[in-house]
Amino acid sequence: MNNEGQKLLSGVFRAFMANNANLFNATRLAPTEKEHIEIYYRFINPPHNALIVDLGCGSGECGHLLQGIDPSLRIVNVVNNDALINLMEGLGRVCLNASFEATGLESEIADVVMFNESIGYGNIDVAFKEAHRVLKSNGILTIKDFSITDPKSTFSYLHDWGYVIHQPPTYIAAAYNNGFSIDQLIHPPIYTKHWFDIMEKSDVARESALKHDPKNLPLCTALYKFKKGNLSGVSVD
Repeated sequence: MNNEGQKLLSGVFRAFMANNANLFNATRLAPTEKEHIEIYYRFINPPHNALIVDLGCGSGECGHLLQGIDPSLRIVNVVNNDALINLMEGLGRVCLNASFEATGLESEIADVVMFNESIGYGNIDVAFKEAHRVLKSNGILTIKDFSITDPKSTFSYLHDWGYVIHQPPTYIAAAYNNGFSIDQLIHPPIYTKHWFDIMEKSDVARESALKHDPKNLPLCTALYKFKKGNLSGVSVD
């Protein structure tokens, strides 16, 4: 991401927070963050007392809201942005100032690793490799990201943000090449009114959106759930 992109993104994050949208997600799974996180929690289905590593965590709000559903969950937030680190430290959230491609975390400590609209900032093969290293055997990797609605396009590059959006087969292949099996892939209904509300109130957010023609932006959302290792293929009945 170039300097202009970083400045723009920081301004967008401030606009999100001013609008009480602390998850920094452009798309939601439900109208409110509370409903969104309830759906996301059911999708992840983390075990009790799970250690969850949130890679590219923004303000750490996703993990915080997940703990609101299950206080036994332990969250480690990873981001390499000083302003966000300072914000999380002020909120008492456990955070690590590191790239999600090289976290420095111990191997095989996490039950769940998640990317929430963040994986496109890095190299996906390197990201999957690091997630595999950090996860315990049979651990879960979840990704919430955008998906390209035009099946003829293999990827979309948002140059000002330095963000790449890939088609699902690219993620599935990268996962398989780095020791994962795909457990679920869904394209749920999405809610974007909060994003348009933010744009209406913020010149910075509106400028950010207009950097890319909205007609060409992929507004489809994909939820991926991968398992470290091979699926058993055993019938449950």
